Amino acid sequence: MYWRRVEQIVNVLLIVCVGIGVAGVLNYLLPSNVPRRATDLSVAPGTQLNGLPDSFLPQKPVLLAVLSPQCGYCTQSIAFYRMLQSERIDVRFVFGETPEVADAYAAAHRLSGPIQGGVDLAALGVRATPTLMLVNEHRAVKKAWVGKLSDHGEAEVRNAVTGNAGRVPWRFGLRRN
Repeated sequence: MYWRRVEQIVNVLLIVCVGIGVAGVLNYLLPSNVPRRATDLSVAPGTQLNGLPDSFLPQKPVLLAVLSPQCGYCTQSIAFYRMLQSERIDVRFVFGETPEVADAYAAAHRLSGPIQGGVDLAALGVRATPTLMLVNEHRAVKKAWVGKLSDHGEAEVRNAVTGNAGRVPWRFGLRRN
């Protein structure tokens, strides 16, 4: 009787393990709705940003940095945002967390510039942080970047904002033409 009970328990465990294995294989092989590449996470050009207050977006092009206090890449990217601001580029910060949490994060990391907390990031089309969006005067996204940017990515952002398309600054190891 004892061995029969042990055999039943072993059979149940074997069935559970096989079920978990099949689920894992199907999850790996079948396409999913979850984006897999950074380009899948980007906000599409032309997206209208109607989820932000009118007072937050001026009638001029701005760079929106969508951040989260839980995001390590967001914190690592702050030096780049400060550099942009030192070059007189209008960078504004958006958080999905409450305004109090957003303000505390901004104060802790000495972010300057307009800060908007409590934003529904999904309504903006943002699926990952950090997300940088170049927004035109009509509240439409011109270009977006997702994640921690490489030196080349940072140069691309600077060039898109300043209008120097195609020219990479000399400090990134390339000569100007």
